[in-house]
Amino acid sequence: MAKFPYKTALIVGVGPGISASLARRLSALGVGVGLAARDVEKLKGLADETGAKTFAVDATDPSAVARLFLDTERLLAEPD
Repeated sequence: MAKFPYKTALIVGVGPGISASLARRLSALGVGVGLAARDVEKLKGLADETGAKTFAVDATDPSAVARLFLDTERLLAEPD
């Protein structure tokens, strides 16, 4: 199997289903993962499990989304 080519991922609107599964898989592949949602308290367990960073964001607010990407770059790296 070829080496996974990506180093950083940002998942927005994280919930307990597909996005949580994706975070687990990417983390297992060695990818730095950022998890973003309005309520970051609900992400604590998944962040602890995967080593992901959490970010509070309202994805309907363009300035909050811009800040999210700046914070992600500062704390993880630019998302691939």
